[in-house]
Formats: sequence, structure tokens, C-alpha cells
Amino acid sequence: MGLLTIRRLTAVSIVMVAAAACATGSGTSVDDWSRDYVSTFDRVFEAAIGSLDEIGFYLESEDREEGRIRARSSARRTNVEAALLVDVRLRGDRIRVDVMAQSPGLEEGRAPVQVSGLVRDFFHGLDARLEGRVD
Repeated sequence: MGLLTIRRLTAVSIVMVAAAACATGSGTSVDDWSRDYVSTFDRVFEAAIGSLDEIGFYLESEDREEGRIRARSSARRTNVEAALLVDVRLRGDRIRVDVMAQSPGLEEGRAPVQVSGLVRDFFHGLDARLEGRVD
């Protein structure tokens, strides 16, 4: 991995964590939007795709090389309009998963309760697929 790629991934990670912190609203911590796993990158990436499908999201794009997944909610299944941006990356001996949400109302700095619930459900499914997590 080149230095430019590492810098780009670091910048994207910082932006995603900061945006997740802003998007969570009061009472929700950044940790609710990020998790570490002891597994392989491929296993976590595939589990993330499966978890998104399980909670009613369809893939808009995926870039395994960059570790990015973009999925949009199916209004018939979730009753909320949202897109989740999932970033999967190697962090030391663990795989880090960060989620950022895009939804009406997030521009004003408040996350609809439904979006926070979808992120929680996403991580619940991911935890189940990967048999736990490391905090």
C-alpha cells in the first residue's frame, strides 16, 4: 500500500468518524457507529454486505480495494429514507468498521432515531455473523 493511499484512508477515516459523531445526536456515542473485529478483511467485508441486506438496504456501490460500501434503504422494508456508508479497513491486528449515515434531517445535525436504530441493527447483524467483536 502506497503512502498516498494510507494518507487518503486516514483522511477518509477522520472525516467519517467526525461525521458519525455529528450525525449521532445526543445520547449516542461514536462507538455506536464504529467497531473493531478480530477476523480477516474479506470475512468482515462480506459480513457487512450480508448485514446491510438483512436490515433492508440494497447496495449502490462497493469497492473492496478501498474497503467502502454504499447502501440505500428500501423504503418498503425500513420505512426510512437513508444511505449508509460503511468503511472497512485494517487497523493494526484488527478490522475496523465505521458507518456514516446520510438521511434527510442529518444536514441540520440531528439523526432520526430510526437511522440510529438501523446502524445498531447493522452492527447487531455484523456481530452475529462474525461471532462477536473486540472493543
